[in-house]
Amino acid sequence: MLRLGRKYQFKYLRKEAIHCLQREFPGTLALWDEREPNAHIAVEESFLFKVAYLAHENSIQSILPMIYLAIRDSYFTTGIKIGFSIRKTHSLRLNEPLSCIIAYEALLSQVPSTILPFLHDGKIPSTSCLNPTACDNARNKLLADLWRDGGDFAIEFVTQSWTKNKLQARFCTKCASYVKGQYNRGRQKVWEMLPVLFGIDKPDVPWDLECSDDENEEDNTGE
Repeated sequence: MLRLGRKYQFKYLRKEAIHCLQREFPGTLALWDEREPNAHIAVEESFLFKVAYLAHENSIQSILPMIYLAIRDSYFTTGIKIGFSIRKTHSLRLNEPLSCIIAYEALLSQVPSTILPFLHDGKIPSTSCLNPTACDNARNKLLADLWRDGGDFAIEFVTQSWTKNKLQARFCTKCASYVKGQYNRGRQKVWEMLPVLFGIDKPDVPWDLECSDDENEEDNTGE
């Protein structure tokens, strides 16, 4: 739909296609948490990578952070390298797959430092804890899980809302409430960092190039 709309200057098709992509990969954390994956787009093999190429081709910069986040949540490094090699006809504006892979490491470092900062305190999350021994053990186990399982485990704290991450069950109600506040604030901060982490906001990336071409074509047609 998007390619047809762009090729034949069907503005409605192009607008509708972009709307579907933005619904599937929303720009706000609240909408991301509320979304139903694959509700607006038919999923097929290498779907996420094809959408990434579409976004580059059509200068839809706003959805790329969420696409890359979904890719990192779904594929290992080898899969990402293969996925970004599916097409050779269009030059990506970013250094893919390298920028996506490097960004992943930076993203993971934000989990213990920004989303779960209480892990660095060396003590139970809340001073009002109802069960210090159990909550301290839960904190230590969570830290051990992050070290043992690495990115596969940590990325869930970026992509999943508080109601889905099952952290609440690990702690008493007082500590869970404290951790929830840190978690929600931290996820919002990390979400706002995504364009920077993935290198999408670089000033030397010509995001308006394709749009400018479209406008020129319309002007020439009008003449």
